[in-house]
Amino acid sequence: METRADCPYELLGVSRDASPRSIERAWRQQARMHHPDKVPEAEKLAAEERFKRLSEAHDLLADPERRELYDRFGIQDPNVLAQDQWDMGEAGMHGFENFEEILKEFFQNAGGAPPEPERDLQDVWEGILGFTLLSLGAASLACVAWLVRRPPLSGVLSWCWWRCRFLLFDLGFG
Repeated sequence: METRADCPYELLGVSRDASPRSIERAWRQQARMHHPDKVPEAEKLAAEERFKRLSEAHDLLADPERRELYDRFGIQDPNVLAQDQWDMGEAGMHGFENFEEILKEFFQNAGGAPPEPERDLQDVWEGILGFTLLSLGAASLACVAWLVRRPPLSGVLSWCWWRCRFLLFDLGFG
């Protein structure tokens, strides 16, 4: 977890909405105060460490892309930018072990709809039966259309149709 001493804004003494110009100004001021050449020999190691942290904070906040990543996700490591965005590891995921599970849960609960039931073999057979019946119906319509267009058969079909109508009329349905 990041402490206040690690926060680049705290190190440079600027606010989070500071302009690039004020960040540069604060960096120069802090660098003058904590430069290893400006301190006594006894404090040189501590000054070098402090100056190194100040330089890293300035590099982070001076680069707009890195600053945005830090502001949004807390990512400070410049090597994270060079990696593939899907291969960020724990540094980019903030400890999420299974990002796919998190997304699945989020989108499952986002719409408020219940999850789809699991498919089984019965569903597959019902799908195959429906597709077969639909195919047979389309094929039979195509056959009837083909038969109607043939001149010799169209007369036979017409004769059969009229005979059926007369039969229905005689039975009292017409």
